[in-house]
Amino acid sequence: MLLYTSPSSQLTTTNPEEVLKRYARGERDFRGINLSEEMLSWVDLEGINLSGAQLYVSILEGVNLTEANLTRANLSWIDLTAATLIKANLTETNLHKADLRGADLSGANLQGSDLSGANLQGADLSGANLQGADLTSAVMSRSFDIGILKLAAL
Repeated sequence: MLLYTSPSSQLTTTNPEEVLKRYARGERDFRGINLSEEMLSWVDLEGINLSGAQLYVSILEGVNLTEANLTRANLSWIDLTAATLIKANLTETNLHKADLRGADLSGANLQGSDLSGANLQGADLSGANLQGADLTSAVMSRSFDIGILKLAAL
């Protein structure tokens, strides 16, 4: 069982059930948590701090991450299909090969993020900051405002 330290608690396990219990009690700081290869779908995690978290190959389908902090998190190969990431901070986040089909990333900060090979079909990127983002081989099915993509690496 993986362990991490939280500024507000003693050493704690990092299973999805424990995270949901602590979130329900009002805790939002889960920096550096390791939830790789876990399933945590269709839950509300609005405003959660997952900066530096390890969530690669996890399934977070339909999860609400509105205004979440995912700065420098590892979300490679993650399933975020139909997830809500409105105004989320994804600065310098690894989203390599992430499945973001139908995700709402409106107003999200993706500055410097790795979106190489990501599936963005049907994703809403309106108002998103993609400055310096790597979109190499990303799959996009609809036309985006060229102003959004002008500073991204295509």
